[in-house]
Amino acid sequence: MTKVALIACACLLLASCSTMYVKAPTSQTVMLLANEPATVKIPLRQWSLLWGLIPLTNVNTETWVRQVNLGELRVKVYNPWYEYLWNIPAFFVLGLHSNTILLEGNPPPEQ
Repeated sequence: MTKVALIACACLLLASCSTMYVKAPTSQTVMLLANEPATVKIPLRQWSLLWGLIPLTNVNTETWVRQVNLGELRVKVYNPWYEYLWNIPAFFVLGLHSNTILLEGNPPPEQ
């Protein structure tokens, strides 16, 4: 029974969450991009402490959409294989983890 409890506790330590808000500039119309190819790809990294409770970096999609002038946007959040190399040790010590956020999009169509 104690082995099952230890395994359950170890699995709970691997659980974490973080929140990312996707915003667009109020002066600009931005549509969600489905499965179409994207011409612009911007990889960003979000760091959180205490298993996602305290965000350490602010990934501001509104700024990037305005700077690159995107009319269509798709956001992907994932962990590449190399993030696990630092996520697992840092996670057990401080609850520190990172996510890679990929902003993909296209400029607005010419009118």
